[in-house]
Amino acid sequence: MIFLNLVQNAHHAMPGGGTLTASVREDEGRALIEIADTGMGMEAEFAARIFDPFFSRRADGVAGTGLGLTIVKNFVERMAGDIRVDSKPGSGTRFLIRLPLAENAWENGE
Repeated sequence: MIFLNLVQNAHHAMPGGGTLTASVREDEGRALIEIADTGMGMEAEFAARIFDPFFSRRADGVAGTGLGLTIVKNFVERMAGDIRVDSKPGSGTRFLIRLPLAENAWENGE
């Protein structure tokens, strides 16, 4: 569900096409997942609110429910992770998710 929502948002942010990049690597016993697009990007005032329930600002102009990124954040946090977004108008958007690696999660009781 996390990746479905992030990829779907990237698709909406690139109505004329673009590039979606996904990567994962280990970082200090955690998985660092990056999902980035070359879409329209967001103003800082909108980026600060994207995880708020019912806040929607789709780049393709279609009305959204504003729940997708709220769900993403909830799922990430329920797995003892964190998520952040970096975005600039005209420069695309990048989501960074940090999750415990499976072997570390079991050892730490997460």
